[in-house]
Amino acid sequence: MESLKAQQLNFQQRLDSFEHIQRLTRHTLDELKGETDQYLGSRVARQLSQKQKNRDKLRDLSRQVRATPEEQPYVATNMANLFGNQPAATGSPFNASQLDVSSRLDALATFLVSLAYNVRETQQNVGKIVQNTNNIKRRLANRNKAQSAQLPAGFAPAAAVEEHATSCLQSYLAVNGILKLQLTPESDSFYVPCEDDGWTVVMNRSSDDISFERSWLEYKEGFGNLAGDFFLGLDKLHALTSSALHELRIWLQDFDGNVALAGYDSFAISGERELYALSLLGNFQTQLQPPAGDSLSYHAGAKFSTFDNDNDNCLECNCAQRHKAGGWFNACGTSNLMGVYHAQGHEQAGETGIYWDTFQGKDYSLRRVKMLIRPVAGQDEARR
Repeated sequence: MESLKAQQLNFQQRLDSFEHIQRLTRHTLDELKGETDQYLGSRVARQLSQKQKNRDKLRDLSRQVRATPEEQPYVATNMANLFGNQPAATGSPFNASQLDVSSRLDALATFLVSLAYNVRETQQNVGKIVQNTNNIKRRLANRNKAQSAQLPAGFAPAAAVEEHATSCLQSYLAVNGILKLQLTPESDSFYVPCEDDGWTVVMNRSSDDISFERSWLEYKEGFGNLAGDFFLGLDKLHALTSSALHELRIWLQDFDGNVALAGYDSFAISGERELYALSLLGNFQTQLQPPAGDSLSYHAGAKFSTFDNDNDNCLECNCAQRHKAGGWFNACGTSNLMGVYHAQGHEQAGETGIYWDTFQGKDYSLRRVKMLIRPVAGQDEARR
């Protein structure tokens, strides 16, 4: 580690050297530009002169007879003005400072060669730092393995520190309740809201700010604001529930403030090829209080449906269109958590509302709904 610190200090010094060389190079170029403007005139004057010459050429081309010699003094006068009123016979205007400009260019070339050398050497030093870091990691891993092998039978080694969180059981890594998950080293990371006891919120409804009458692609990718109303997305939900065995919790609240819970001891959905079917829904947890009743078991095994992708087993209807929502409909169902939010008239909202049949019935549209999942006790640790 001390060697790494020394190499990092050397690396910083070389960066400072690069900045110094860059400043000297810029200063030299500015001086050269100033001398060029001194002998050739300002950039604006040179541009105006060039435009005048272009107009003269166009005028000459448009004539059938070339310009008479009388016009030549005009051009000669412009050229004399361009080169600082120096006669043509006096030779190049750069003779007076040719030696000074050459020395400056030599110094600039020396700076650039030095810069190239420092860049190569710094690249080599960075490569050594990376190699040393990998060696340290490898030694630490080998030491942990050796210590694990020496433990008596029945004793588990201390959990290794993970670089990436894989579930909300590691919510101590969350910032303001939002945790970045990476399920495998090869998979893409994504953010989820976490609640107490390791629960991951995959859907939240609390207002009419976000419409849940969405297309198949939107439900696949997810939508909304993780700090407000949202749906995490079918792809992410499939990745989570296929990475470890999860349980499901449904949190419900009506407009009078009454709260009820429904839970299932296992939960998983399949991938898009199987139309995100509700492939696993375990036993209803009767011990939860206050109970909301079981209004989801009827949907077990159903494929996901949206208004533009009908998979609801109803030959004469489209449940997603009828309920104005996406969901695991089964011609059609006993719950509609993704229905329309009815801030007014919630008591008689009907089948388009957010309802849970065994809690306030099908006609009552609920005020708040959350869908949460959590790795079954022991599953997340075993997987890691």
